[in-house]
Amino acid sequence: MPTALIDSHGIANRYKDSRGNWHTVAHATRRAIKNAMQASAAGTKRAGLRILRAGDKLRLREPAVLTLEDGTENACPRETPPDLPIGYHTLTTQNGSRTFLIVSPR
Repeated sequence: MPTALIDSHGIANRYKDSRGNWHTVAHATRRAIKNAMQASAAGTKRAGLRILRAGDKLRLREPAVLTLEDGTENACPRETPPDLPIGYHTLTTQNGSRTFLIVSPR
């Protein structure tokens, strides 16, 4: 049974579909995904990304503004709130550094 190899960005070279068939992911597709993630081919990330499960909190090194997917903004002095909605959000620090947050279901 084949297995997928995962690179430093978490991108697999193969995947198994819903019918149990394995497929190879083309190099061009993996490169496009890395570009979409704002990552270089050398493996260094240009933007932060954190993935949380619903109900989790993220401790912050410095105060930040949390922009929810719907555009609502909230101040986060020390940590993110535990009731973040499922979706794609952005944390921005006072110096302009951004971290993308993905909140997934439990």
